[in-house]
Amino acid sequence: MKRTTTIIVSVFALGLVSYAGRTVETGYRVVDVVQAGSITGTVTYDGAVPDIPTLTVDKNVDVCGTSIADPNATVVNSQSKGVRWVLLYLEEVSEGKAPPERFVLDNEECEFRPHVMGAVAGHPFIIENSDPVLHNTHIRFGSTLERTRRTVFNGALSFHEGEPQYRPIENPRVLRRSGWIDIQCDAHEWMQGYGLVLEHPYFAVTDEHGAYELTEVPPGTYTLKLWHENLGEQTREVTVQPGASATADFTLKPTS
Repeated sequence: MKRTTTIIVSVFALGLVSYAGRTVETGYRVVDVVQAGSITGTVTYDGAVPDIPTLTVDKNVDVCGTSIADPNATVVNSQSKGVRWVLLYLEEVSEGKAPPERFVLDNEECEFRPHVMGAVAGHPFIIENSDPVLHNTHIRFGSTLERTRRTVFNGALSFHEGEPQYRPIENPRVLRRSGWIDIQCDAHEWMQGYGLVLEHPYFAVTDEHGAYELTEVPPGTYTLKLWHENLGEQTREVTVQPGASATADFTLKPTS
């Protein structure tokens, strides 16, 4: 039977929000988007499809298995050469569509799902455990490339609702401002995830074919940014015409 531990993490709401008795302005405003457009595209890999290393597992093998694909590997579709787990987002968007009601990170089959995610400051961030083993989710503000990272959440997810030991955890410090987050499991050292917290909901992560879509985009010209954990960053200017779809394809090259 699937076991689930759920942690609801409070973050800043849109516009004005009360946090620890203070009112904070996030700078993004939800409006009805008139003649909304979209941005679609594909991120492809220019090079031979890389192999995905396999890591040996020696903890909780009855749940995790004896080996697991390296979560930090570059995942490229062997047929389309589309790159998975690429995060694309618009910079400096002041108003637009409402974000989703919540964002979910799951510990499942001893992996973080999704591996790369976006979230909006001010909306519920849910951490779940779908595995019948202890996971210790450790979230730090700042990317793994930065020398100084600050822990904003470090908690064990052992039980699910209905078990005698279950207790919900709410931590309003997590994701209370925009920026990169690094996600690890202190109980399973191979588990790794990444996230970007923005003030607006205009972001997407590529699927298994390397495709992405940003929807309900207000007409205008934007800076579209791309990030991949191994293949770096790219930036492009994209213009969205009223009621139309703009296309922005990217090509990533292997790094030396």
